[in-house]
Amino acid sequence: MGLSAELLIQYIEHLAHPKMFLKFPIIPPTVSEQFHHWEAEKNRLAFDLSTVYHDFESKKQYHTILKVALENNIELWHSDENEIIAIKKAVKILS
Repeated sequence: MGLSAELLIQYIEHLAHPKMFLKFPIIPPTVSEQFHHWEAEKNRLAFDLSTVYHDFESKKQYHTILKVALENNIELWHSDENEIIAIKKAVKILS
């Protein structure tokens, strides 16, 4: 998703000033490496649409909904301490 490091490097090399073509590489290695580090960091995170449930009527309700979410592989994250559950978007659990 978005620009890759290689695409960005190729774009900069393509638009480089003519004097830049007198040296090799056109883009200094440290700059190219930084683009690759940026891309690796960008790809490290995954984003999922989710629905967050909280303020349950009871601990039993929280644990029942959490159990259903886990059994159906729709739980993205939960906090037993705060009784919060994040599930995949577009999935509705009836309590």
